[in-house]
Amino acid sequence: MKKVIVKIANTIGETGLYHRLCRGNLPVFMLHRVHDESCPDIGGLHADQLRSYLRYLSARHYRILSMDEIRDIVVNKVKIPAKCVAFTIDDGFFDHYQVAASVFDEFHYPLNLFVITGFLDGQLWPWDDQVAW
Repeated sequence: MKKVIVKIANTIGETGLYHRLCRGNLPVFMLHRVHDESCPDIGGLHADQLRSYLRYLSARHYRILSMDEIRDIVVNKVKIPAKCVAFTIDDGFFDHYQVAASVFDEFHYPLNLFVITGFLDGQLWPWDDQVAW
C-alpha cells in the first residue's frame, strides 16, 4: 500500500500535475538556518534532513541551479530545463558556511547566499536575533 501511495504522490507532484500547472516556473527553496551537533541551539533545518532532501534530488537526477544560471535563464529568456531547482539561504550566519555550504559541497551542488552586509560589519543586528537575545 505504501509503495502505491508514494507512486501516486510522485506522479502528481514531481513529474505530473506540478509540471502541467507550473510550466515555466523554477522551484526555489529558501533556507534560513541549518544546524548540526556543532551548533544545536539555533533552530532551523538539521543538516541530516537537508542531506536527505539533496539525496532525493540527486537520486532523481535533478539539477541544482546557481544564481548565475538563473540570471542567464531570465536575461536570455531561456526555457527552464526540466528537473531543475534552486536553493537560497539568507542573512550571513556562521552556520551557512560551516554547516549548510558543507552539506551542499558533499553533493557538488551550488548554494546561493544572500548576505546582510550590515550584519557582517557590525552595523546591523537583525530584529529576530535581538528578540532571541
